[in-house]
Amino acid sequence: MKTEKSILIGKNLRKARECKGLTQLEVMKLRGYESTSTVSSHESGERTPKAIELYELSKLYEVSMDFLHGDDVREKGLTDEEKQLLENFRKASNKDKEVAKAILTPEEEKVLSFSS
Repeated sequence: MKTEKSILIGKNLRKARECKGLTQLEVMKLRGYESTSTVSSHESGERTPKAIELYELSKLYEVSMDFLHGDDVREKGLTDEEKQLLENFRKASNKDKEVAKAILTPEEEKVLSFSS
């Protein structure tokens, strides 16, 4: 049965999967599910995974359990624009992430990192 909490967890599972660049089919294979309907039912909130399964999915997606439950303190206090930038960064390729880091690193930190 869908509840407000199961819908939130499902939404965050989908967001984490997409940020990781995985399809439902890939998750099915990686987790050993019989079909993509398991992934789909988790993401729709129809079925909430057991705690151990949520933990395994958090590791696969490289997110915290708090994020999946909607309690990610790292995103509290961020503006909508900052949240969108963070989401875009998470979806970026490693090369693009390095470019973004180089652009956003203050000059004094760049000098320190090159002199070490």
